[in-house]
Amino acid sequence: MDSEKFESKNNTECSLTNMFKLLDAGFFNYTEMLEIIKGVKEFNQPIIKSNRKLVASTNGGLHNPSCLVFNPHWGNDQAQDLRKKLNIPSLFGVQRPKSEEDIAFMTVLELGQLIKTKQITSEELTGIFLNRLKRYNPALEAVVTHTEELAYKQAKEADELLAKGVYLGTSLTFRQSNHKVM
Repeated sequence: MDSEKFESKNNTECSLTNMFKLLDAGFFNYTEMLEIIKGVKEFNQPIIKSNRKLVASTNGGLHNPSCLVFNPHWGNDQAQDLRKKLNIPSLFGVQRPKSEEDIAFMTVLELGQLIKTKQITSEELTGIFLNRLKRYNPALEAVVTHTEELAYKQAKEADELLAKGVYLGTSLTFRQSNHKVM
């Protein structure tokens, strides 16, 4: 009986050690591994299961559909309805600052107004923020993948649409966080 217990514990320890090594965490001892497993079972798994249930439901349990659930029937009609729900204030009298540094601290609504009133192009604005990103990202580590060519291409397309009278709004880059943007 004792030899079966020992063999079982030894197999478990060997399996855990191999699993942790696979995850490049082979520096934990067996007791620490068991503590981690216990923490995962008590805290992480219930949260993950709860989130999975929330996301897997049709509307995420929220008033508006979850952006994490794909529904091929969602279309432009729903996007139009959503735009009607948003009460975005109109700004008037926004003037372009002389300094690019001041432009960087304007709100999204103010930047959108600058674009609408053609005081700045999307390409210019993209250039300003890409330059700031190059300057400050080494310290901030805010962006992992730089897609400069794509950003300029999309900005150029937005400017071409604006010339035709189509205003798309102002795009943003969000740093990954636990906050939801609604």
